[in-house]
Amino acid sequence: MTSDLSQQARERLGDLRFLRVRDPETVRLDRFPDFLILGPQRTGTTWLYHNLKKHPQVALPRTKETYYFSTLGRPDHRYYEFEFLDDFLRAHLVERPRHVLKRHYDSLRKCRELYRPAVRGEATATNALLSPEVIAELVAVQPNLKAILMLRDPVERAWSHARKDLVRKYGREPGDVSAEEYAKFFRASGQRGLAGYVTQLRHWTGGLRPGHVFVGDFSMIGDSPRELLEGLHRFLGLRTGEKYFNRHLEERINPAGGDGGGVPGAARTKLEELLPDEIAEYEELRLLFSEEADESEKVATRLGFAPVATPRLPIAVS
Repeated sequence: MTSDLSQQARERLGDLRFLRVRDPETVRLDRFPDFLILGPQRTGTTWLYHNLKKHPQVALPRTKETYYFSTLGRPDHRYYEFEFLDDFLRAHLVERPRHVLKRHYDSLRKCRELYRPAVRGEATATNALLSPEVIAELVAVQPNLKAILMLRDPVERAWSHARKDLVRKYGREPGDVSAEEYAKFFRASGQRGLAGYVTQLRHWTGGLRPGHVFVGDFSMIGDSPRELLEGLHRFLGLRTGEKYFNRHLEERINPAGGDGGGVPGAARTKLEELLPDEIAEYEELRLLFSEEADESEKVATRLGFAPVATPRLPIAVS
């Protein structure tokens, strides 16, 4: 963030409801994120985080899922930690000297260049569900904010979510979880909101500048990871190429227990009953990745959100 933009943002801080600060004159707004990995959960955000984190032009918190933005104004939330923006930035985005030295070493060894962050980011899967009011405050502080949203088949995403929270979390086998327990999880865990990609896109494209929302699909992590990551590099204005890929490129990261076994018929039936509109919208959203740019714009217009950047189309970089 330039000094002029930083000063303009400071002048607006007193008007903000959610992004509260202790001291507008000393808060490190130069460390405010330039981009957010939004999620939602179980769409590959951990893969994105680990692959972008190693790029010598990218600074990301050492901890994924800070939950700061997604718990703003919600002090009763179990992940609420910071009341003030100053404290969040100091804890997660102001780097300590030894961390910078480690990044220099890793960048020189892998890419033959020093660690020189051009963009700073944050990754929390529940960022996808931020309200338009919170998004507006983020843009008030960082007008050039960019966002990365990932899609995934709503049935597969919900099933993966259940396997992670009901199986892996408690060290159980998939068969130890009853059908009733799965059904209860699907009903109570906000699956409709998490699968509401169109609503998420309306909120984010409506709040950010044109071309500042990037959309990928979970399937690309397995089918075309290089294309996806190169698209992200271009979207963020980074150098790209083979040396900027790392060992995580073709790895599955943070898989749910038994995630690869497919969705059982009974669970699929339940989810198809719960998410009919979201499933239909997802099928239409897949056309965003058409090689024909006009088709992507038509989809966005039909569904009521602004055009977005994708891995297979020209990507806007400001």
